[in-house]
Amino acid sequence: MDGAMRIVLVGLALLVLGVPPPALAGEGEGNAQEVSLPSTLVTEGALPATELEVTFTVSKSSGGREYGLNLSSIQYAPVPSFGIKLAVPFAVRDPSDSEPTVGGFGDVGLMAKYAPLMLPARQFALSGGLTLTVPTGSERRDLGGQLAVSPFLAAGKGFGPFSLQADAFYSWQLDQPRRDEEWGSSISPPG
Repeated sequence: MDGAMRIVLVGLALLVLGVPPPALAGEGEGNAQEVSLPSTLVTEGALPATELEVTFTVSKSSGGREYGLNLSSIQYAPVPSFGIKLAVPFAVRDPSDSEPTVGGFGDVGLMAKYAPLMLPARQFALSGGLTLTVPTGSERRDLGGQLAVSPFLAAGKGFGPFSLQADAFYSWQLDQPRRDEEWGSSISPPG
């Protein structure tokens, strides 16, 4: 286990250990209090939500520049403890060498999230779920092309207007990467 994964697991453990005995989501629905955690910029939030996210990213390296305009997610939560999410990425890759600029849709992701532990009095939530990545992007143009499944856990603890949220996931690629096939022919002079 690498250092970054240890830090994430220790952080999740500290969040979980800092709360009283668990109460199931939906218990005490009669009271108007709820877990309220601000939206996150990078990590997967601990609570299912109904929202629309759009992001623009720019990255630059020795290999070139990459721009991304992503419909980061369309999320729908019919109840406070369950939600589904659709992510549709669009990327433009501009290599620094003589290769042409390419653009297109990447791999689409579909996520289901369930939060069985929500503690309004402690402003704490723990959720888990599964993300399915569908190979809709062009593998040939390095825009995706992988079928993958990723289970995850997310936890969040509110501190007034701020929150501490963390997520941990593991991804399995279900399809084998396409091998580059070489085709060719040769003609030998008679001799």
